[in-house]
Amino acid sequence: MTLPTTTIRIRIRIRIRIRIRIRIALAALILLSAPAAAAWVQVDAHGGTGFFVDPATLRRAGDVVKVWELVDFRSTQMRPDLKPFRSIRRLAEYDCRDDVSRQVTLSLHAGNMALGEIVHADADYGLWRAVPPGTAAEHVLKMVCGRK
Repeated sequence: MTLPTTTIRIRIRIRIRIRIRIRIALAALILLSAPAAAAWVQVDAHGGTGFFVDPATLRRAGDVVKVWELVDFRSTQMRPDLKPFRSIRRLAEYDCRDDVSRQVTLSLHAGNMALGEIVHADADYGLWRAVPPGTAAEHVLKMVCGRK
């Protein structure tokens, strides 16, 4: 039994529309996450590692603030089961009321300042974790929450 020609044409049109929507969504993600457009501001540095945020990406929803962060290493980092990388770019959320943070998305880059090949990416929301005092994360928390 074969499907009528009109049914086949409808299915083909649906597949084409889905593919177009996926390509548009991917293009938008690439354009919105372009590191070249970021105006990174250094918030901390420890032992050759710089910690940056892009203040233009701050988005507040009540007590929760989202911001893009960048960790830039002077030397290449090696981890089991991963290609070598020199920087980490992540979208993080900070809860200004409870002093906790979590990762929204993360990418590891072969080059400094989130440039070069993306060697690993993770888009899973992390668990909320307390922001330890005296860390780069605490500096970011204070900055995005408007504290001194």
